[in-house]
Amino acid sequence: MPQNPQIPNADLQLANWVKQLVLMMAPKNLYFIGGRAGGKTTDVLAERWQDIVWDMPGAQFAWAADTYLNAQKNVVPSLVEGWERLGWLEDVHFVIDQRPPDRFKKPYKRVFDFKHTITTWNGCHFKIISMDRPSTGAGDSYQHVGGDEAKYLEKKKIDKLFPAARGEWVRFHKSVYYRGHSFATDMPDLAHNEDDWILNMAQRMDPEQMFLILSAAKELNQIRIEFYEALEENKEPNVVLEKLAQEWSARWVKARRNSTFFINVSSFINVDILTLDFFLDALSSLGWLEFKKSVLGVKPTLRKGDSFYPNFNSANTFKDGNNNYFDKYGLKETIQESSLQLKYCRSRDELTAGLDVGASLWLLVGQKQGGVERGLKSFYTMAPDWIRELGNQFLSYFANHQKKVLKIYHDRSANQYKKVGEDLATKVKKAIEVDRHGQRTGWYVKLMNEGQGNLSQADEYEFMMELLSGQNRKLPQVMLDFYNCRQVISSIENTPIIVKTNAKGQKTIQKDKSTEKKYADRPDLLPSFSTNFSDAFKYWLMRKEYIRLTKKGQKLKFSDPSTY
Repeated sequence: MPQNPQIPNADLQLANWVKQLVLMMAPKNLYFIGGRAGGKTTDVLAERWQDIVWDMPGAQFAWAADTYLNAQKNVVPSLVEGWERLGWLEDVHFVIDQRPPDRFKKPYKRVFDFKHTITTWNGCHFKIISMDRPSTGAGDSYQHVGGDEAKYLEKKKIDKLFPAARGEWVRFHKSVYYRGHSFATDMPDLAHNEDDWILNMAQRMDPEQMFLILSAAKELNQIRIEFYEALEENKEPNVVLEKLAQEWSARWVKARRNSTFFINVSSFINVDILTLDFFLDALSSLGWLEFKKSVLGVKPTLRKGDSFYPNFNSANTFKDGNNNYFDKYGLKETIQESSLQLKYCRSRDELTAGLDVGASLWLLVGQKQGGVERGLKSFYTMAPDWIRELGNQFLSYFANHQKKVLKIYHDRSANQYKKVGEDLATKVKKAIEVDRHGQRTGWYVKLMNEGQGNLSQADEYEFMMELLSGQNRKLPQVMLDFYNCRQVISSIENTPIIVKTNAKGQKTIQKDKSTEKKYADRPDLLPSFSTNFSDAFKYWLMRKEYIRLTKKGQKLKFSDPSTY
């Protein structure tokens, strides 16, 4: 770390004003909502956790994540990145997924299993807890609980973890952080089935207490600056300033007890680093509504009437679809995703899928399970990847599926050029039935929509209104895996409705497909914010047998291919 030229004994570290504010407050409970690229984990949470580690050596902490896969790929790496920026080194200050070396101090409570954990040099022990399997954190006690991406942590599940913040009062009660919380996220959106429990934490904050803490912190900080300046000038401690610092430190600590600090800030806290171009690009790529939520931190409002799928809601998703498959993987190991992780996948039953084709390929794989059409997993490819790569993804993920039968419901355009063997549907079929080495895979793929007519957007709207309302008991219940079909869900939730007038002056309901061009050059956003995956969802469900059961379907003649 570079040193301050005016105070050689002190490190010079740059931080935006929000991070400085959080560090000066140092509350027992922190609930932080920040815009995209605001440094929530790498800056704010990383240094706060360092302070907690220093303040409670030997303590045990719970770090919550929505899924273990997300913890391994995103959350933990971001925390570690922040620690390394602040000077901590792996294998020196902390170890991941392994028994710590003998030179490390021991946690107050004996640890038998070090998988899915982080241990620091002073005996602090972090346990990563996946909220799709909250039982992994049951029956234990922790001195502090925290997590990132709190909008993905379901309230009823996180509420079960909070009481686990307990134990060892005699050893740790002097720390302000004892039994506290540290959570961060960007702004939750109920329309996207995200949980907004963190917004309710604002009610727990006492503004007068926050003002008192900040006043004491500013006074203490100024005394410390004067102390270090005097130390550099006189080469010996100033006894008066040292005693004054101790007195104000005690007042600061006292003011912080049982404190809760809630803050919601936009990405503009980092404008000096991100530059204005970042925000202009974000506005252009995200659109105004998403920009307001993700960058500005403005709470979104539900716009049910603007959605092409207004009846799609949290009842059409499920979050308990993973089993203990991930337990065998450590935080630093490469996870091989597989259908074995799916709690509800019936290996001995055939699979179904919806396929949308074009410059990119979109595949939603599901399974009929009694009266439920359950979406299990989504796949997609983008240039230069295409058909062969899509087949590879499917074959790898469902390698352990026993009944190797897949029924694909697809876009009628995928059957173009069938007579010359160049249609995309047939190519996808071959990519699954024959691997990249030309060997038969054992899979049989049946193309279900060959020769079908057009599925109009107006017909889709009416069909989905009835299907997703749940009022027609002849139709199946639709449920998508919240984690493994997250981009499909996002595509459905972000598909807007437009009303067009045809040549006869008739108004028709249409799906606004402009997002497909809008995000064509943004592969990071296209899967979640374009309508492509919603089309795969349409083909998966708009089957002849289901259309017949709708009110409109009962009036149609299915001998006419234009109706299907």
